Amino acid sequence: MDFLTVVVIYVIVFSLCSYILTSADSKTPGIIGNTRRQLIWLFEGLYYYLLPAKLRTTLQNVFHHIFDERNCYLQVTYCLIVGVCFWILTVQIIPNATAYCNSILFTYAPFVELLTNLYFFISTSLKDSGTLSSKNIDTFINRYPYDGQLYVKGVNCRTCLFQKPARSKHCSICNHCVVRFDHHCSWVNNCIGAFNIKHFIGYLFTIALMCVHVAVLGVYALLNIVYSTGLHMAQYVDSDGKLRPMNFRVLIQHLFMEYPLVVFLTTALGLLSFLIGGFTTYHLYLALTNQTTNERYKKAALKSAKNIATDEHIHRTNNKRKTRHSKNKIKCAVPQYMLTIEGASQFYDHGLSSNLKEILFPCKEKSL
Repeated sequence: MDFLTVVVIYVIVFSLCSYILTSADSKTPGIIGNTRRQLIWLFEGLYYYLLPAKLRTTLQNVFHHIFDERNCYLQVTYCLIVGVCFWILTVQIIPNATAYCNSILFTYAPFVELLTNLYFFISTSLKDSGTLSSKNIDTFINRYPYDGQLYVKGVNCRTCLFQKPARSKHCSICNHCVVRFDHHCSWVNNCIGAFNIKHFIGYLFTIALMCVHVAVLGVYALLNIVYSTGLHMAQYVDSDGKLRPMNFRVLIQHLFMEYPLVVFLTTALGLLSFLIGGFTTYHLYLALTNQTTNERYKKAALKSAKNIATDEHIHRTNNKRKTRHSKNKIKCAVPQYMLTIEGASQFYDHGLSSNLKEILFPCKEKSL
């Protein structure tokens, strides 16, 4: 099996697994949901079959410490990854890409993007996401109205011991409630909430932009190597000892052997461009429609629970009604609350301009 075939198989498997694992959850129906459950079952089976019990316990403790407790491990990891990528960019990609790309601005723009990304990274990490406490709860208790579906008035936080404002949530990692809670991001070691969501979106956008930009420069560097050395017109000796004209597979394999860091980084960033670009687009959609990740999960969980309740209702009715017209009657008997949950995610959507204003200029005192 040649190198190009291995790369293509890797790209396909990596892309499919990433899409399946990130686009569905444990309750997602259909082919995607079933495939995700089968993959997790396979990984868990291999995990418990191949690893001894003591090693599994150690790994679980390590993962719990990294992902379920506040620490700076992933922040340091991110800085190291970015540092290595820009070292490869500076040492191997830019010297080769400059001759192919005549625009100095395009060649060195990633360094400006890096500084912008570091600003958003530090801001998202250090800025208060919207911590709720007994001192400021009165300020935020009426900030958002309760929709009666995802958020119900009168519910108290069992840890903070005060009434939970609408759209807030207690973060078990940070151990406090957060205004307009979106999720906890381990990469920035902070919650994403009302007051740092715009910085988080900027952080994601600049990451996606850097991935695309450096990947394009990597392609330019490889093209310059090919055309400056005449590789595209060269010949190679096959397994039978005969001279053959250069083809794409042999060319890629040769480039990987001679410039492994450039080929690997270009390929990896090309894949990450789609993944991070999709994640950024998702959060932009949430911002433009005034939704949060937490609300999407709450809606999915509530809908699943109510679907189960509706199925049980229909099943009980089927047992009681055996007439020919029972199906039509059952459809009318389905609880009407199923109609209200579909609009729960649009409850806080006040139009594009108002939604953007709330994200970009969050009011810290005035109730909305």
